Amino acid sequence: PYLQLVMTRLWDEEQRAGSHTLHLQTLEQLGGAEKIVRTHLDTTMGALPEHEQQVAANIFNFLVTPSGTKIAHTARDLADYSHVPQNEIAATLEKLSGGDIRILRPVAPPLDQPNEPRYEIFHDVLGAPILDWRARFVQQQEKIESEKKLAAEKRRVSRLRFGLIGVSLLLLAVIVLVIFAFTQRQEAERATAFAEQQKADALTQRDAAQKAQADALAQKILDAYANGTTGIIDV
Repeated sequence: PYLQLVMTRLWDEEQRAGSHTLHLQTLEQLGGAEKIVRTHLDTTMGALPEHEQQVAANIFNFLVTPSGTKIAHTARDLADYSHVPQNEIAATLEKLSGGDIRILRPVAPPLDQPNEPRYEIFHDVLGAPILDWRARFVQQQEKIESEKKLAAEKRRVSRLRFGLIGVSLLLLAVIVLVIFAFTQRQEAERATAFAEQQKADALTQRDAAQKAQADALAQKILDAYANGTTGIIDV
């Protein structure tokens, strides 16, 4: 299977160049057999939807040991290990083991589960590339998640900033209204005091006029007696 994968990729490249002969130079240009396997894995996994890539990353963690050794598991076992629904696991297993993908392959089921095939990586040589792909995928997902959290935090800070600006503007409006109301009250009090002062002045002037009139009358009476004027005094 490993030889088939490498030779198929080499033959496809020769045909693309219009050649019908396999050349060592073409193999070297493709980076050698190991690079061809890695490229095949990256290309195949990159063509999957992101959700299926996530499922694949979860199950690869149990199909390949950290040292690169392959382990066979059923879809049910992988679902239990990865906490992913079994139907999603089964669909991804079927896709990765079908056609010319050559990433996984079904093997004989366990004796106690004769109707449930197990799956393992297609060839031992895929162990290291799968671990490398999974590490890069997990790192990329963590980066995306971190960027999402950062963007969400920026949005929260932005909303908080706008909220503080809104509160500040509201507080400023309240202060302006209080100052305006206080000013208006002072103006009203000054107007009231002025009106009362004018009223008092008017009363004073009236009293003064009445006193002057009374003094004038008294003076007329005194003058009449002094001059011996008889008759009715015109007041």
